[in-house]
Amino acid sequence: EHPRIDLQMHRDPFELRGTGGILKDATADLADDDYVLVAAANQIISEPLAPVADALASLGGDVGVAAHEEGQPSNILLIRRKCLLGVPDIGFMDLKEQAMPAIARNFSVQVKFYTDSIGLPVRSLKDYIAAARWYHRSLKHDPQSRDPFAENCVATFSIVEDGAQMGASAQALDSVVLAGATVGKGANIVRSVICPGANVPDHATVMDQVVGSDTPRSAFRKQPVQA
Repeated sequence: EHPRIDLQMHRDPFELRGTGGILKDATADLADDDYVLVAAANQIISEPLAPVADALASLGGDVGVAAHEEGQPSNILLIRRKCLLGVPDIGFMDLKEQAMPAIARNFSVQVKFYTDSIGLPVRSLKDYIAAARWYHRSLKHDPQSRDPFAENCVATFSIVEDGAQMGASAQALDSVVLAGATVGKGANIVRSVICPGANVPDHATVMDQVVGSDTPRSAFRKQPVQA
């Protein structure tokens, strides 16, 4: 709870509504001149959100879009509610591909350019691990955190939740072991996520995988045991 934030969850009431349609439906109770800050859920924002919102508002347009300086838009924008009035009440309408070109013809759309992309996508295991590496490097003020040519052979983070069982000498390198998971002794977990109920055998190697409770033992590679 926060005195200035009213947090609500809206589910798409119609099948195949699209992001433009969902946004119009979710803001139906707002005034036409109210502004809505929109950010995609499947990303990690590398800049504090409040300054980003201030920067978009200072553009003075009906729509403010955050973009990479090379021109690629991010999944963060500030939009006046009346810009959505042209979105149909029924049917699919994508915000970027379909609604935004029509909005740009009738309203002022301004762009705030950033040197680096401020939204790191999290759509796959590879994206998730890359975003987690960036986050932990940024906590250490590592200059390589946003360097596309940075060396990635050295592990950056290891997350083992309370309630996860890690055997003796087991390692989680750039990996996450969730509560309820069991990792056997001497196992190496590399760039992977071990889910609740998963059981990684002793001395197994797991690389670039999401391991669940139904992952067969045949999926794990065994390491040679040192005498």
